[in-house]
Amino acid sequence: MTSLTEKAKNWRTNDTIRGLAPYLLFFVALFLLGQRFDYVRTNLTKTADGLETRTMYLRQVGADFCVGDMVRFLSVNRRSGTYSEVIAEEGSVFSLTDTGYRVDQKTKTMTAEWLVKAGLEMGENETLTIPLEYVLFINSEFETTRKSKFWAFEIVHRENVKDHVSHILFSRDLSRIGEKVGKADPNCPR
Repeated sequence: MTSLTEKAKNWRTNDTIRGLAPYLLFFVALFLLGQRFDYVRTNLTKTADGLETRTMYLRQVGADFCVGDMVRFLSVNRRSGTYSEVIAEEGSVFSLTDTGYRVDQKTKTMTAEWLVKAGLEMGENETLTIPLEYVLFINSEFETTRKSKFWAFEIVHRENVKDHVSHILFSRDLSRIGEKVGKADPNCPR
């Protein structure tokens, strides 16, 4: 009967095992990276605001994110996943204006239909402060005809943000490959 050390010595000198080892290590590395990274392909004609059509993006599963990043979050109200930009994080103050909304001191103009829906979602509140561990999303693709797009804004727990779209993997403009996605502050710790 041979010991484990003798078997290991035999494996080190075996040409078949030595030839297969790099391939096995390569597939193990791909499997481990595949648990953390994936890709997103966009449609040929339309896609979420902030993403481009006919483009493939690197998606980091479970990655940390910052305000301005493109992410996929799971909506508690609609029970669906949506790609959107993170507008604000905990401590920010959100309010409606006559023409759109204000987050802290930045204002954005929105459509009249969006304002009506946002007013209904705000209820009697004049302002909303984003709670600890929550982030704010605004529906820039608001539509009254499609149920999946008939929401104005949503405050979501950070746990419900599942993916972060970080870089362009493939584009028709080859010079854009590797370009970062989103408008996050470059000093933001991820």
